[in-house]
Amino acid sequence: MSKHLSGGSWVFNLFLLLIPLALGACGDKASPGATSAAPVVQVTPVARRNIPQYVEYVGQTEAPVSVEIRARVEGFIQEVAFVEGSNVKEGDLLFVIDPKPYEEKLARAKGKLAETQAGYLRAKSDVERFRPLAKMQAIPQRDFDDAVALEKAAQAQVDAAQADVRSAELDLGYTKISAPVSGRIGSTSARVGSLVGKGEPTLLATISNTDRMWVSFGISEVEYLNFQKRRQERPQEAKDFKIELLLADGSVHPHPGKVNFADRSIDPKTGTLRVRVEFPNPEGVLRPGQFGRVRVLLGEQTDALVVPISAVQEVQGTYSVFVVGADQKASFRPVKPGLKFDNLWIIEEGLQVGERVVVEGVQKVKDGMTVVAQELPLTSK
Repeated sequence: MSKHLSGGSWVFNLFLLLIPLALGACGDKASPGATSAAPVVQVTPVARRNIPQYVEYVGQTEAPVSVEIRARVEGFIQEVAFVEGSNVKEGDLLFVIDPKPYEEKLARAKGKLAETQAGYLRAKSDVERFRPLAKMQAIPQRDFDDAVALEKAAQAQVDAAQADVRSAELDLGYTKISAPVSGRIGSTSARVGSLVGKGEPTLLATISNTDRMWVSFGISEVEYLNFQKRRQERPQEAKDFKIELLLADGSVHPHPGKVNFADRSIDPKTGTLRVRVEFPNPEGVLRPGQFGRVRVLLGEQTDALVVPISAVQEVQGTYSVFVVGADQKASFRPVKPGLKFDNLWIIEEGLQVGERVVVEGVQKVKDGMTVVAQELPLTSK
């Protein structure tokens, strides 16, 4: 009996010990009105900078001179006389097609020409012999007329035979294919022994002259009108627009370009005007088909208010920033942005010099919230 009471007393004592722990745990729960710690954000002061004004367009390079090399006669490739991807000069031998069939064709044409020339000489001799006899009426006039007709027919046969010889000589010449221009030659699917020119002029290779490169792109109608307005207001400045080509790795092509073509009309489907810029390429860095950004420097905007691009938020066409005041409270501020330059954005309205804008941690901030601001200097790329 005493043993049973002793066990019940032990359970009761354990229950008494657990009650304070449970109450303590309930007391540790955060009340609905409790405040969380202020978020840490990074801010940058609004500053004034002289910012170059430019516009950029995406384009693709193309060679001004790009020539397809095609087989103009049928035959088997006898020789490939170049290295794929190498530079070739105008007149360099590229391919040789087996010339034997065309040498035989030329020999037959020359034999036919000799035969027709002999027939012509015979007919001409008959005319010269019959002419005085016809005048003396020693032979019928009809015989003389027949002789003249035979001479003309023989002359026509000679002309046709000479044309066949010229055609055979051309075909024989086409068996040796030379570079029509200087430039870089691409790959070829034709190999020694390949049959080419059967039924159509087979494409053998392509040569591109890359001493100069073109980049084409489209500008909007508004941009076109702005360019024209600037040209009329400041003709010398518009004439000296600096045009650069930014390559895929971010580097700038060392040679500036010049506009060498603008289309006659605006494309009604896209609303853009096609423009082409030519860039010197003496080092051969540019190749046809490369993508790049054409940057046109319009001028310089002095004392422009700028903030990092990361500070500006865009929602449905409206732009805003969060400004942190001296009381460490963030306030929502709508702004009117202008042009971008590197990692900076020009602000035309809504900010003052020295105001601090949130550049990192914007997603943690709400209007009127107290924050812990860590200031960073304003830098550009």
